[in-house]
Amino acid sequence: MAISLQIIKSSSLEDSFADSSLYQTNYTYESQNFTLSLEQQQQSDLQQNLNDQEENRKNTNAIKNIIKSFFNFLIGADSEQLILELVSKKPYQQTIKNMKRYIKCYKFNNQNLIKLIESKNYSKILEYYLTFDVSEWICKSKIEDIDQHIHCVNFLKECCVDKSITKKIHTYSKKL
Repeated sequence: MAISLQIIKSSSLEDSFADSSLYQTNYTYESQNFTLSLEQQQQSDLQQNLNDQEENRKNTNAIKNIIKSFFNFLIGADSEQLILELVSKKPYQQTIKNMKRYIKCYKFNNQNLIKLIESKNYSKILEYYLTFDVSEWICKSKIEDIDQHIHCVNFLKECCVDKSITKKIHTYSKKL
């Protein structure tokens, strides 16, 4: 009887080792899958980050193009009457001189975009330009991504109408 008990014990130990190695293999397989899924998640996050950066770059370029066309509209000969009505009560030549100085010093960043939208002198004429004349510029220009520009124009129009929307524009502040 003692011999048969030892055989049972040794076969149960072998089963135990087999279960253990099966568990070890299964655990290794699951940890490899977890590592692979973690790597896939990191790659997906990296791809999403690159896509967001590309979208941000497109938006930035579209807004920059729109603002440049707005400045060209301001200096153009067709806008004399409009400038006299909407911009300033000063003489036309003085107003144009001030505009050229403003345009020369303008840096294309979000903080200056907010200042342009909220300015007393230029916000009304910017809203007019975005509402009536920008579509003509879009048709004449050589831009490739027209939908992106139209989307940015609509956003800028909303900002001109409701100044609180400008809080959605991300700006950097200096750390003290």
